[in-house]
Amino acid sequence: MVVLGFLLDQAAARAAGCPAPSPAAARAVARAAAFRRGRQNLQIAQLAQLTDRLPLPRIELPYLFTADVGPAELGVIVAALRAGIAGLP
Repeated sequence: MVVLGFLLDQAAARAAGCPAPSPAAARAVARAAAFRRGRQNLQIAQLAQLTDRLPLPRIELPYLFTADVGPAELGVIVAALRAGIAGLP
């Protein structure tokens, strides 16, 4: 089994030999996490509102963690779109 991107808590990270972040870095990470949680909650609320007001089948495409969209990224989007279309009623 491979688990990618699993985040350790601070105690586990220190036990694994990872250095503790500086106070400034910890504050910056906390601000970024709060912003992301807020954005995610907003998206959840907007999606619920769309679902209530527009009861149509939905195809969700993946978020790509990249600034550029090239052939590889388009392939990921196209594959997800095809799978979504195939799953429509």
